[in-house]
Amino acid sequence: MSANLTLGWTVTKDGNIMRRPFTFPRKTLVKHVAILGASGSGKTVALKRIIEELALSGIPVIILDMQGDMSSLALLSSEKDLISKKHGPAMGEDWRDKVEVRVFTPGSVSGIQMNCSPLRPIPAKLKDEDVRALLDMTVEATLAAMHYKYSDDNAEYQVTKSYLYHVLEAARNNDRYPSTLPELRDLIEAYVGPKDMQDVGKTRKPKLIENIIATMTGFEGLLFTAGVPLSIQLLLTSVDPNKTAISIIHMGKLTTKEQKQGVSAVLANQVYTYLLQTNPEVDEGGDPKLKFALILDEVQDIMPADPYQPVSKRAFTALFRQARKYGCSLMVATQNWAATSYQLLGNASTILVGRTISNQDIEKTRDFFKGYVKGIESIDSLITEIPRVSPGEFFVASPDNWKQAHHVKFLMPMTEHYPISVESADRCNADYVKQYFAIMGQNPGGSEKKAKKGTLPVHPIQSPYNCHSCGTQLLWIPEFQRYWCPREKQYI
Repeated sequence: MSANLTLGWTVTKDGNIMRRPFTFPRKTLVKHVAILGASGSGKTVALKRIIEELALSGIPVIILDMQGDMSSLALLSSEKDLISKKHGPAMGEDWRDKVEVRVFTPGSVSGIQMNCSPLRPIPAKLKDEDVRALLDMTVEATLAAMHYKYSDDNAEYQVTKSYLYHVLEAARNNDRYPSTLPELRDLIEAYVGPKDMQDVGKTRKPKLIENIIATMTGFEGLLFTAGVPLSIQLLLTSVDPNKTAISIIHMGKLTTKEQKQGVSAVLANQVYTYLLQTNPEVDEGGDPKLKFALILDEVQDIMPADPYQPVSKRAFTALFRQARKYGCSLMVATQNWAATSYQLLGNASTILVGRTISNQDIEKTRDFFKGYVKGIESIDSLITEIPRVSPGEFFVASPDNWKQAHHVKFLMPMTEHYPISVESADRCNADYVKQYFAIMGQNPGGSEKKAKKGTLPVHPIQSPYNCHSCGTQLLWIPEFQRYWCPREKQYI
């Protein structure tokens, strides 16, 4: 597994491209990355190049794809294009052999339909403070799904939140924690609770039940009830045991900003829960060991600047505090960083800044660079260059590695580079992947089984039987009572 990622070439001060490739230390990514640049600056090119290098080095990736730009990672370029992009056919073979890209589509059957219910099990063996944090995050995501508007100074919201928290806490203590909205409705109807909660329930209970019923209707009913459950173990584990997973959540079917914020919050909450169940690991240098990456493209609506506080921003605030320690790299990109949370972007130890012409964004960049580049003269020089750099070129500042920013021309990705509509997402998934998740959708409990790197989400054992088509020894999958053929990539 390579310790460095090959991203492109260094550009000299006189504009020449050096022949020696520009490489970036992979372990630095665990301290998070922010990519800033106007529309057309090449942010998606830079992100894809990093993702490709990570997957080829065995690091799984989860991507929140707001507009479908990232979903074309599933489509490898032709041999001719690979050569023109300075990769070559051998890299293409490497990609086919080592990487499995899957596209999930919340609210749509066009790809792998995904159930984004905010009600997911909270593990048993956690510290009390972690349980309280997860309950709080779950309550906020559930209320957001029911279109309650968050506000610190909104007494109605805070009281309703407190009531629902008590309902879920009591359900968890009595081993009745809900996993679906209908189960939550039944719990609320049956909940009595202490005297103060009884008084609150007289006014809040009917409205909560009414809103749950409304949320189960129409499109949002599909969004929160249909498809394979959003499971981080499932997203990180490839169907083919010999490949590394890239899991893309295509948000194209979500029509409102609030829907995108809600699904983003559910994803952040599930990553947070997953991390709390893992043990932090360090590399030989004592730094957190990189285990997987979470990519968020165009995050200005998900993490807006103050005073806006959508549920997604609060969920990712909690995740940013924990992710590094557990080996989860967060990489965010935005074309409007003046409208994006300065505090959350500031969590990134590495920033990439591409072309922008907005005076507001340029001045914001000056503030960012003060923490990343030594010397005001260097900052002024960079600020002058930012409006003039070509698409696909970025200034890479990483104080952990260099005192000055590097001007880098990124390689074009090996995969195709155009947006995929949600209606076209199905062609991004291999037949064996579609078959597997069709079975998983029929038996969603399989996704909750323990998964280890390099294995299926269900535990395979060696079988004495061989495939009737190719003669390869089959793997028996006990959860589905089926055999998996590693060569034919299908269940028998």
